[in-house]
Amino acid sequence: MQGFDAFKQSLTDPNTGASCVNLVLSCVDNYEARITINQLATSKQLDHFKASPPLGYLLHVSVPD
Repeated sequence: MQGFDAFKQSLTDPNTGASCVNLVLSCVDNYEARITINQLATSKQLDHFKASPPLGYLLHVSVPD
């Protein structure tokens, strides 16, 4: 996927390797992009909000355990 590595790196502080974001807000209408964002946010244990344009802009909240 084009841009995958850049997106993954944007979530990580290059000096410490720790996450540099507190929340991922996803407003994409592409299934592949939505799954990729979900997997990266989950793997880094980040809270992420998904607004689903195909479903009428419903807001879903996913919070890792």
